[in-house]
Amino acid sequence: MPTEPAEEKLEFGLPKIPTLTLIISFVIIIGASALVFARFGDFGRFLDTAKRAEPWWLVAAVGFQVLTYVSNGEVWNVAMRAAKHPLRPGILARLAVERLSIDQFMPSAGVAGHVGTLQALRHFGVPTPIALEALFVDLLSHYGAYVTSVVVALSVFAAHNEVTPIVLLTLGVFGVTATVVLVSTVLFLRNHDWIHRLPKWITKHTLVARLTRSVAQVDADRVLAWDLLSEATLFHLAIFFLDGATLWATLRAVGVHASILVSFSAYVIAMVAGTVLFIPGGVGVFEVGAVTTLVGFGIPFEGAFAATLLLRGLTLWIPLVPGSILAHKDLVSPTPIAPSATKNG
Repeated sequence: MPTEPAEEKLEFGLPKIPTLTLIISFVIIIGASALVFARFGDFGRFLDTAKRAEPWWLVAAVGFQVLTYVSNGEVWNVAMRAAKHPLRPGILARLAVERLSIDQFMPSAGVAGHVGTLQALRHFGVPTPIALEALFVDLLSHYGAYVTSVVVALSVFAAHNEVTPIVLLTLGVFGVTATVVLVSTVLFLRNHDWIHRLPKWITKHTLVARLTRSVAQVDADRVLAWDLLSEATLFHLAIFFLDGATLWATLRAVGVHASILVSFSAYVIAMVAGTVLFIPGGVGVFEVGAVTTLVGFGIPFEGAFAATLLLRGLTLWIPLVPGSILAHKDLVSPTPIAPSATKNG
C-alpha cells in the first residue's frame, strides 16, 4: 500500500464560497422562472396542479436524495477499501454534500469539487496517494455511468419519437467530452513519465512538486481494475437513477403521473445540457432542459415546471447551506483527524 511521508502533506487553498454568487444565482433562477411562467404558464392550471398535490411524495424524494449521498460516498470507499483504508459511510456522505456545494459555486467543470474532496480526505487522515486513487476511480466511474445513462435516455427518446437535432447535438458534444476525459485519464494513469518532463518553472513550486510525487505513487493497476471500476460505476448508476426517481417523486407530489423512465431521461438530458455549457450547477440550463423535455413527453407545463423547481430545491439549493458549513469546517481545519476515529471498523 502506498505510504506518504509526513513532509508530503498537501494543503490546498480553495477560495471562499462567495455569498454574492448564491444571491445572484437565486435572483437569476427566480427571475428566469417568473419570465418563463409568464410566457408559457397558466396560473389557474398551476393552482389546480397545486390542489392535486400529494405531499407524502416529497418525503420519498428526500429519501432518494439521502441515498444519493450515501452512494456517492461508497464510490470513494470502493477505492479506499481496495487500498485498505476505508472510511465510515457517514463521513463519506458528508463529503458528498460538501463537494456538491463547492461544485455549484465554482465554475470549474468539477475540478474545484475534486480538489476540495482531496483536501477533505486528507483532513480525515487519508494519505494523499490513496485519496487521489479514490478521485480517479470517481472520475472514471462517473463518466462510465453517465454514458450508460445517456444511452438509456436516448433509447427512451427514440421510443417516443423525441430525438430532435438539438438533442443529438447536445449528446454529441457530451460524447466527445466524455471520450476525451476517459481516454486522457487512462493514459495519464498508465504513463507517469510525463511528471519528470514537466518544466522546472512548474515543478519548482512546492505544492506542484508534492502533488506530482503523490500522483507518481498512485497504483494505476488498482485504479483501473475491472472489478473495482465496475462496482464504482454501479454506485454512480444508482446516483443517476435516484436523481431521476427524485424527479419522478416531485412530479407525483404535484399530482402528475409520469413514467419513471421518462423522468429519468428528462433528468439525464437536463444534466447533459448543464454539463456541456460548464455552468455552475447548470443553473437555468438544467431547469429549461428538464421542463422542455417533460413537456415534450406530454406532461403539462405547470406540472413539469413545479416538479422541476421542487427537484432543484432538494438537489441544489437546500443542501448548499449544510454543505457550505461542513466544507468550511473540513477544508479550513489545520489538524487532520486521527484515522482510528474515521476508519470503518
